[in-house]
Amino acid sequence: MTHFGIHHYHHKKRSESFSKLPPKTSIQKLFDAGVYLSGLFSIAILWPQMSNIWVHHAVSGISVITWIGFLISSLFWMIYGVVNKVHSIIVLNLILTFVNAGIVVGIILYS
Repeated sequence: MTHFGIHHYHHKKRSESFSKLPPKTSIQKLFDAGVYLSGLFSIAILWPQMSNIWVHHAVSGISVITWIGFLISSLFWMIYGVVNKVHSIIVLNLILTFVNAGIVVGIILYS
């Protein structure tokens, strides 16, 4: 039985329909902005911990295991963002990866 190449047309038609996303609604745009604000807030609340470690060398009571967990988590979220091409997840978790790595390195250096 010959298909005369029609199956390629249907495959292309199917794949094109999945690649076009509907335009974002105002609610989705609001949540996108919220994701950025949430990420910036996450970075801001980690900053005192990092400065306390690097400026005052105060690492007593800080668990390196916990911060390695946060580092691994932010790495996985960043990879997820790259794989799924989600700009907000990539950018925010890239920054969080550096901040968490800075905290881990500081804990190891000053322990």
